[in-house]
Amino acid sequence: YQWQEWDGTSWTNLVNTAYFSGVQEQTLRIAVPPTSWYGARFRCLANGIPGNEFILKFSNTWTGAVNTDWFTTGNWSCGVVPDAYTDVVIPQDVTRFPSVQGTGTCRSLYMRAGSQLTVEAGYLLQITGQ
Repeated sequence: YQWQEWDGTSWTNLVNTAYFSGVQEQTLRIAVPPTSWYGARFRCLANGIPGNEFILKFSNTWTGAVNTDWFTTGNWSCGVVPDAYTDVVIPQDVTRFPSVQGTGTCRSLYMRAGSQLTVEAGYLLQITGQ
């Protein structure tokens, strides 16, 4: 096995690093990748034959577990506030919906039917589409 990453021009072989392990095994392990890697493309060669391509994406779902503050980490399924490389999902079955009181960012925003989002006056939620 040999895992590879698309560098924008060609497939390059991965080597074990602080981010990658198992680069010559059936399963590639990626440790704490930065969200700026959104869209990174990987594949595995098995006996020199390329397998399926995998695309890295980051998604975070609003839980409202703590309060309505968009910037409270405990309100998010991943325990971190979304950034410009994170797809956000706001479900309809939460008891508290998010309120943005500052400048927030996310890559995309998917609001399920019946969900709500408030961006308070004078503040901004930037959807980057990165």
